Amino acid sequence: MGFFLLSPLWANIVFAEDISSSNFIIRNPTISTGNGDASSQNFQLINTVMGQNAIGTSTSESFEIDSGFVYVYEPDFSVTIPSSSISFTPISVDTVSQNSEATLTDIGVTDTRGLAVGWSLTVATTHLTTKRSTMLLSGNNDTVTFSGVFAGVAFNNLAGKYILEITTGGELGTAKFKWTDPSGNITTGVTTASSVTLNDDMVAEFATATYEVGDKWMLPVDSFAYTNLTLSPGQVTVNYGDTGVTSGFAGEFSGSNKTSDSRTLMNATSGTGEGSYLQNIDLNQLIHANSLEGEFGGVITITIS
Repeated sequence: MGFFLLSPLWANIVFAEDISSSNFIIRNPTISTGNGDASSQNFQLINTVMGQNAIGTSTSESFEIDSGFVYVYEPDFSVTIPSSSISFTPISVDTVSQNSEATLTDIGVTDTRGLAVGWSLTVATTHLTTKRSTMLLSGNNDTVTFSGVFAGVAFNNLAGKYILEITTGGELGTAKFKWTDPSGNITTGVTTASSVTLNDDMVAEFATATYEVGDKWMLPVDSFAYTNLTLSPGQVTVNYGDTGVTSGFAGEFSGSNKTSDSRTLMNATSGTGEGSYLQNIDLNQLIHANSLEGEFGGVITITIS
């Protein structure tokens, strides 16, 4: 006589959660009606009839797998720059022009938006400039200073100086002065004040004092022009994703403003650029002869769009 052992069967009921943003909502996404993608300007929906896998992210040097029932993650469209500053190779002041080099390593772009609309990574820069401490040339009033970051626009690739001289004596707000810019242009009849704007982002600051005719001060400044800065984008390394991302071309920066025109580092045309990418760039700055001694600084701006 045979017998059967009946074991009870238990079922766990799990309710799916809605997935939503300011642009869309997906109701109970655990079961789908079929395969295929659906998209619009604001979202992308990936359908599947597969069951739930163990969710999580697995990575290696060459790939990344997001596992689970169509793994849901926050889209990422970003740039990473490991270092907030770079340094050119130090050189000594000389009577001839010289070259100084720098490298910006591991510039990263990640695009996991799922839209494949493409993107462009560009870079722009200011002139490398410096200013020294204010020097009292004559008189007893060591009461004038200069503030601001020298822009080097009007006087790029030039070592020069600002000179201020009192032409009408008196108290602050009454005394007048003339000033000479690094190109030798002279402006006269300016009234002293706590803050007086000059040019190239420089400001003269007068303290409260009795100023006498002949009081004189000097500020040395210098600039290395970005038009003498050569950019050399490196080969694009694909961590994972499309292989159609290309690097920009080597060349000097151009422009006539405080910040240069942009140059391309990496470019992804429409239909490419989904993934993670790295690049190094080399910079070569021509240093003019007879430059000032000291540290020069500027700002590099990297933009993705």
